[in-house]
Amino acid sequence: MFRYAGGTKWVDCGRLGDDPNHHSVQAMVVHDGKLYAGVIPKAEVYRYETDNQWTLLGRLANRPDWQVDDIATWLRV
Repeated sequence: MFRYAGGTKWVDCGRLGDDPNHHSVQAMVVHDGKLYAGVIPKAEVYRYETDNQWTLLGRLANRPDWQVDDIATWLRV
């Protein structure tokens, strides 16, 4: 995740999820001054705490046939 810092500058805000090859941010929202992001493929929700630190709040769905290489089984927020 990166934050625009003006001009041509971007600031690294850390990575969401435990597998960098299989996480895509699906949605972001600010609520009560905190930034939240939902990621696929496991319908996980993270909260941005501070520079480079994201806290996993939980998974909103689960399916027993989930497979990382089968997009049809991916879960979305």
